Amino acid sequence: MLETAMLITQTLLGAAVLCAVVRVFRGPSVLDRVIAVDVTLLVVSSMLLVDMIARDHRDFVLFVIAGAMIGFLGAVAIARFVPVRRTEQVARPHPTGAAADQPSTARTAGAEPSRPTSEVVDEEDPATSWFTALARSRREQQRQDDARREHEADSGAHRREEER
Repeated sequence: MLETAMLITQTLLGAAVLCAVVRVFRGPSVLDRVIAVDVTLLVVSSMLLVDMIARDHRDFVLFVIAGAMIGFLGAVAIARFVPVRRTEQVARPHPTGAAADQPSTARTAGAEPSRPTSEVVDEEDPATSWFTALARSRREQQRQDDARREHEADSGAHRREEER
């Protein structure tokens, strides 16, 4: 009876791994692929746990722990580069009756966040849109740093002129 249950469980877990591997290859986005890899690690760890329970041994405990750590740290590392939806990106609801006949292009608070887009929308690959948003935020930070340095240099030159 235990062997039959183990066979059924391992078959279902194997089917889950196949579905996750298909999702890794098909995408469509990087986040889908990351989640599919995490699911694959989870299901393989589950297969090892089922085998340890059915055969009453503890040989794969380190592999299960390592798989859990790799999955968690990988997801956290990738999540670091996913753009965050800011409050200014969420549209405030219109007062009753205001702009009711005009189509709204802004998102509402309950709407799903859209993918970040670059200036040239037609040429952007949706699988790398997170990278575009990251690059854009770094460019903006660089512009702010350059403006601050320029302001400090101008104020320093102004002080030297006043001292003369």
